[in-house]
Amino acid sequence: MAAVQTEKVDDLLGHTIDTISVVKLRQIFKTICKVCPEAKKHAEELLLADTKDAKPGPRVNEDGQEDKDALAKEESTKRPVPRYAFCGNCEKEFDVTTNTSTSCLYHTMADEPDECLYEDNPTCPSDPDSMEAREQYPEFFTFKCCGRNREEDEPCTVGWHQELNEEKQPYWKRARVGYGAAYV
Repeated sequence: MAAVQTEKVDDLLGHTIDTISVVKLRQIFKTICKVCPEAKKHAEELLLADTKDAKPGPRVNEDGQEDKDALAKEESTKRPVPRYAFCGNCEKEFDVTTNTSTSCLYHTMADEPDECLYEDNPTCPSDPDSMEAREQYPEFFTFKCCGRNREEDEPCTVGWHQELNEEKQPYWKRARVGYGAAYV
């Protein structure tokens, strides 16, 4: 009987975790880490990585050139860093310890709505340059870098994931991440 009761509680807990708000879940997780040293240690093992284990890829300076000094400086400093980050290129979450030169698939330039979007779709959303329009009419949004549209699966560039840095991102990438694309 006790096994059945434990199973029901586990099912209920799993369901609650799946349906609770992210904000509330974070508050609870922080509280658990604060009151239980073992839980905090386990969270650190799962969520943090040592700088020496992180593979950030080449660092680029303002001129677009590889900054070898910045990478050497980062590698010489042994400190914890977040294990998971959002990529400013592909807008997906990635593990910094498994990042490689072929991990990220992305477009180098923004997509823009084609003129046909306005002509062919009178029911187009009020803001044709929105994520809603991109999801509803992917064939009408063309990437300037390669001429492919959102309907085609293949991004044109392969490279390292680059951690999202809000201050350095072009406005169009910051806006797209705000729509939730980075949380896919």
